Amino acid sequence: MKGNQSRVTEFILLVLTDDPEVSTVLFMVFLMIYSFSLLGNLTIMPLMKFNSQLHTPMYLFLNHLSLSDTDFSYLVTPNMLVNLMPEKKTISLPACAAQYFTGATFGGSECFLLAVMAYDRYAVNCKPLIYMVIMSEKKCAGLVVLSYLTSIINALMYTNWVVCLWFCGPNELNYFCCDSSALLKLSCSDTHLAKIFPSISSRAMVTITTVIIVISYLYRYHSKNPHHRGKVQILLTCSSHLLTIMLYFGIVTFIYVNPSSNYSMDQNKVVSVFYVVVIPKLNLLIYSLRNKEIMDTLRRMVVKGSFS
Repeated sequence: MKGNQSRVTEFILLVLTDDPEVSTVLFMVFLMIYSFSLLGNLTIMPLMKFNSQLHTPMYLFLNHLSLSDTDFSYLVTPNMLVNLMPEKKTISLPACAAQYFTGATFGGSECFLLAVMAYDRYAVNCKPLIYMVIMSEKKCAGLVVLSYLTSIINALMYTNWVVCLWFCGPNELNYFCCDSSALLKLSCSDTHLAKIFPSISSRAMVTITTVIIVISYLYRYHSKNPHHRGKVQILLTCSSHLLTIMLYFGIVTFIYVNPSSNYSMDQNKVVSVFYVVVIPKLNLLIYSLRNKEIMDTLRRMVVKGSFS
């Protein structure tokens, strides 16, 4: 059957909306959010690098979380902005696979880095006397490498099953970037295994990291604390962090863990836009801009620059 069919090697990305006025409004809104997130992350990363007071495990992980947010947004958001323009946008299968692989890598690394950050907060609250032993420089570097390595393996599994599919029919990709659910709908191959194995990998990733995060926060909250105010502060911090984590993991589960769901592509696109545009901003606001040490350092640098 495949021998008599030409293989599709290029896809047309469909626009998010056919209404030009809505496209213009969305373009401006997404561009402002993207610019804010990019500028914030690019400001915070060198700030943590050049300030010796921020050379601690927490800020190392936070730096890599900002790096993952920046790379993920840079890989996906510009394509989404271009997609809001009326001209047809095409992408080759190799470019699509590369975009999908890098996006899955940095998206997955966020899951593992959030789990590592939760474990770090558990160690500093519950094991303060041996914290520097538990979170030594070598172990922190190992946790970062492990986070990226695991996400790369997960991304390779996703990408391998997709690029091995045969595309011989329509080439209009109903998405603003390369996405597995949209590609699977265009394939003329048997997509059963391409749905099952990546879904199993995603479920394992989400389950493991969620368990680590929840247990870490539970131990942190129930740790011995002489002041009731301390527990209230921990609860407030945990609630904001857990809200972001639940949103992030909920969206990942919606899009990738259950690919055989009955959700339409339009629903997936709406959720994916939230995932691409809003989540990186929430990470920036909660983990960085609400951090007292980072904001104090930023204010000192601004004041110093103003009077120099």
